[in-house]
Amino acid sequence: MLSTESTRKLVKLLPLLASDQDGEVAGAARAIRRALAADNLDLHDLARILAGRADGAARPDDPGEAKPHDPRRPTASEGSPSDRRSEMRFRKVLQAGKIVLPNGGVLDCKVRNRSESGALLQLASLSGVPDQFVLQIPSTAEMFAVEIVWRGDHEIGVFRI
Repeated sequence: MLSTESTRKLVKLLPLLASDQDGEVAGAARAIRRALAADNLDLHDLARILAGRADGAARPDDPGEAKPHDPRRPTASEGSPSDRRSEMRFRKVLQAGKIVLPNGGVLDCKVRNRSESGALLQLASLSGVPDQFVLQIPSTAEMFAVEIVWRGDHEIGVFRI
């Protein structure tokens, strides 16, 4: 059974598979596998779950059931993939950030872009950065628990958990 928490993560991660950035796609795929593993599931199980819902097996009270079409949002057959990701778009920023490590240590970073669900962080070195940590934005006094979905040479993509 797919837990509510895993479903919430999958809803955020699946659109990242449409990215033009290979690292983001690979990272999203790994994060999807981790989310499924938390419920002792794999990608084959996810495919069976989705096939069951496509066959009408979802209950009306199922939280994963599709919502009525919003005319302001294109359907899968309308527009380009980038149009369909409009709510996932990042806005460019340049803010100082701090990665708060589980052991209490802090690493400085730059927040290069942000969305409601994630951010792109730039660091001098990625060594010692765990898969999950707290991101602090001192200028706005914000703090978020995040998980890394992809890693580059000096950049990481994170999403809120």
